[in-house]
Amino acid sequence: RAPGLVGPERVAACEKRAAAVDAGVAALEAARFAPAKWGPAFLEGTEATRSDARRPHKTGADLLAMPRADMAKLEAFAAAEGVDLGVDATAADTVAARCKYAAYLERQTRDMAAYKRNDATKIPPDLDYSAANLPALSSEEREKLVAARPRTFAEASAISGVTPASLVYLYQHVSSPRGRRTSKAAAAEAP
Repeated sequence: RAPGLVGPERVAACEKRAAAVDAGVAALEAARFAPAKWGPAFLEGTEATRSDARRPHKTGADLLAMPRADMAKLEAFAAAEGVDLGVDATAADTVAARCKYAAYLERQTRDMAAYKRNDATKIPPDLDYSAANLPALSSEEREKLVAARPRTFAEASAISGVTPASLVYLYQHVSSPRGRRTSKAAAAEAP
């Protein structure tokens, strides 16, 4: 918060909203519902009529992350069950987004942590950076990686224009059995 960039009222409003979002997510994580209750409300077709014996209890956050769920449906369901979720209406959209995407964000955080732990991991010198082999890399990233031919992920991360997401993608490719086979195949085809 450099002086003069944002006024104290704006900072206070942002902090208040952030606190409301955190409180809303915590409230949804604290609210638990039995399978016999949430199954018919959030599942469709044969899934809705299936036995509840093997279904787990779910939190409000879990239910909101389900494909056909939204905040309005969850609030109506909770109210019918006599549960006040207590989510501030001004923060409900962000609370819903955090719950919907929590699993993706957790996976991305794990992937980044694994990548950072292994930045000394060697990149095969014969790695095929072609679009056919690594379709998620941009043309610019591909060109820079081919020109630099980094030996490790630490070297690759120092290349300007190669995004962290692309480095994680490259790490997953290199560390997968398919990625290792691709490098060996490219080496076998080389003259």
